[in-house]
Amino acid sequence: MNFTDAPLGDVYHTLKNHFSKKIEISSKDLVEIICFVLGSSKEDFYFSFDRLISKKQYEKIFSFCERKNSGEPLSYLLGYVDFYDCKINVTSGVLIPRVETELLVEKVLEKIKEKSHSVILDLCTGSGCIGVCLKKHFPSSTVFLSDVSRKALSVAKENAQINNVSVLFLEGDFLEPFKDKKILADVIVCNPPYISNKEYQELDFSVRGYEPRVALTDEKEGVLFYERLARDAALVLKRGGLIALEIGASQKEEVKKIFSCSSFKHFLCEKDYAGHDRFIFLELE
Repeated sequence: MNFTDAPLGDVYHTLKNHFSKKIEISSKDLVEIICFVLGSSKEDFYFSFDRLISKKQYEKIFSFCERKNSGEPLSYLLGYVDFYDCKINVTSGVLIPRVETELLVEKVLEKIKEKSHSVILDLCTGSGCIGVCLKKHFPSSTVFLSDVSRKALSVAKENAQINNVSVLFLEGDFLEPFKDKKILADVIVCNPPYISNKEYQELDFSVRGYEPRVALTDEKEGVLFYERLARDAALVLKRGGLIALEIGASQKEEVKKIFSCSSFKHFLCEKDYAGHDRFIFLELE
């Protein structure tokens, strides 16, 4: 489109037609990109089709659409996602929070509502979405966010600030920093890398090509972190304490077997919105 200024409606329909055969660009994505570049809400978008768009704005919108069409996740383009009731910033150094993990947070909130003074550990925190959200709902709790990635912890700290919550951060390999500091928790929540190395090779390029490998796969069979948790969690979890996990859709029986040899009881598996086994809850005897 060659123009100095053009109405938003014309820009939208031109881009929609241009990218209509591009499977990575939906109308919803296009609206998200336009609103982000213009700094306007989606509610305003549909009532502002007469608004004039400059050539510079159009070129930026088009550039974002090209990147999205190449496979780059929209969340990385925008730099954030809406997660539960939090705004969570994301960069290429952290996994993009999924809707399944929102559901994990919701289920954890339901299960610990009577324990608002808990000590909560968010392992493999990544963007910090789980720990930040739990702290926001239980401000009297002490919440630790840990990750082996310094880049991830930097993003998590930023998300704690923008959501105005005070949490504690530990850098290190899984449970090691908690064991070193002799921290005992009431609740452990963990969404670990649970994709096997074989499954990782088959992931869509929009995931495999952009999101951090260390946050997706354990480079083995996808159950390494459950094995480590079953072996060592009793060192950092109080008796009667809760463990809440996200798992792969086919991992229920394997994870159940792993924890059957440890000091845990009340194994409960719950499903995600698609009906897949997705969440495991256990208590320490």
